Amino acid sequence: SCGTFVKFASLKIFKISLFTQGPCYYFGLSVDELGDSEAEEERSRWILDISHAMRLVTQSLFPSFRIRCDPLPHCPTTFNRLMAGYLVHAH
Repeated sequence: SCGTFVKFASLKIFKISLFTQGPCYYFGLSVDELGDSEAEEERSRWILDISHAMRLVTQSLFPSFRIRCDPLPHCPTTFNRLMAGYLVHAH
């Protein structure tokens, strides 16, 4: 309805999607209560804080490791290593 559109129009909204699980979560701050620029700044802070927390959780799930690209002298199967896919993804 038109009334619903007006309510959404006065919000600064962002979305978090959980791609592998399907759901999307929407968050919004009221422009009417905070003002346009303050709502935008607060929304940006929320996005940075949530993304930082998600990055910390993700990093905590994987142990520290070091990729070696040089062949191991005692292991002939490592002489022809290809690391390009990892390097493109990681860098």
